[in-house]
Amino acid sequence: MKAWAAAADSRAERAIKAITQALRTGKIGDGNVFGPPKAGTARACFGEQDQTAL
Repeated sequence: MKAWAAAADSRAERAIKAITQALRTGKIGDGNVFGPPKAGTARACFGEQDQTAL
């Protein structure tokens, strides 16, 4: 599944955290959430962020 969301730059980090928490089941395959460089990247299954999420 692929989903797109839009948020102002000032809210991007908060949006990524909310989406990651909603997606998290604790199992491998929960997916990744990508944002603008300032907001970073998050991995839903383990809650990793930025470089460790890749």
